[in-house]
Amino acid sequence: MRFLITAHAALGHLRPLIGVAQALEAAGHTTVTATDNVARDDLAAAGLPLRALPTTDGFKGITDDGIVQSATVLSPAERPAFALRYFVDRAVAWTPAIVELIEELAPDVIVRETSFWASWLAGEITGVPVAMFSFTPVVSGSTLDLVSGNRFADALARFGCPADPDLTSMTRWLTLLGFPPSWIGPEPALEPTTHLVQPPEPEEIDDGRVAALIADLPDRPTVYVTLGTTFNATPGAFAMVLAGLHELDVNVIATTGRSLDPASLGPQPAHIRLAEFIPQRLLLPHCDAVVAHGGYGSLMGALQHGLPVVSVPLAAADNISKASRLAELGAGIAVHEEVRSPRAVHEAVSAVLHDGSYRAAARALADEIAALPSPAAVVGLLEQLGSTRAPVESRGPDRRPSVRGDGSCVCS
Repeated sequence: MRFLITAHAALGHLRPLIGVAQALEAAGHTTVTATDNVARDDLAAAGLPLRALPTTDGFKGITDDGIVQSATVLSPAERPAFALRYFVDRAVAWTPAIVELIEELAPDVIVRETSFWASWLAGEITGVPVAMFSFTPVVSGSTLDLVSGNRFADALARFGCPADPDLTSMTRWLTLLGFPPSWIGPEPALEPTTHLVQPPEPEEIDDGRVAALIADLPDRPTVYVTLGTTFNATPGAFAMVLAGLHELDVNVIATTGRSLDPASLGPQPAHIRLAEFIPQRLLLPHCDAVVAHGGYGSLMGALQHGLPVVSVPLAAADNISKASRLAELGAGIAVHEEVRSPRAVHEAVSAVLHDGSYRAAARALADEIAALPSPAAVVGLLEQLGSTRAPVESRGPDRRPSVRGDGSCVCS
């Protein structure tokens, strides 16, 4: 079968889809990934072909760094609406290119990530079934359209698609929701086409960087620090987190992201080691706790390994809600924007390392994740969608909260 994989190039959006594409390729299928050209190196390293999408600069005033700049000028309450409008406008700009790719490649299924709405629109235009991998529990379509200023309704009308006030077309075919059941909560049932699955991660080649970073570490807890790859340069954030770890008796391995030079953070104590980027699935088995920004990949990666998390949410629309949910489940501590300080980070990391309840809660979530369908099972669901071209309904008994429409726009 042929699958068109679509995602924004921000690694929090792209990496789960790389994992899905690799599983499909391993099963003998053909994939093409459509995303920004800036993802070319990441896809090449994963052995996946790229079809670069045109720049959206200038469309309705969109600039590719606009979502990052919004973090410095918008309040937390304003960011979700801005992100929704930003990503829907990008979707409108990209929809013609996705339709052209569909006509050229004739995919059996389109696979998109949560906020890549160009594929939802292109699927409505062409009739090709669209599977969504969702990295955030989702809200009603009517709420999404209201918050976005009717951007979704306007997009459907622009391309001559039928009106869909509740945006039920977004979850018509198949939704893969990458969370443990407890994260979702005990509310009403999931929609019939929603399947809880293990969070997909790319297969990584161990090139020796992890061994070099952990070489000769003293026998004491090791803490991994990441603030993601999009908002990692938020002024003062990294310096604040590292300052909170200066006086703790721990090993610290911090990855700054490729856009932030570790040297820009200045000299660090001997127990803090910095690198630009390390595949976390290779590093986490050597760690005892994680400090992260509340992005999907960092949180689920830590929880898959049963590690407690100190979440320092930054500007992405989902960071605050994910940090709060983490704290509600007892698997970590949220250090929110209004209380961020080196002392708050110091106390939170000390707590998750020394109070065993946090690790116990994280391990319970790890057990839930391990019991979910694997990447191979995800391939089976996508194959079923491609062969039947009919909605893939879940027969599992564990239907948790209502999932209507699509998730909050996120740049993790």
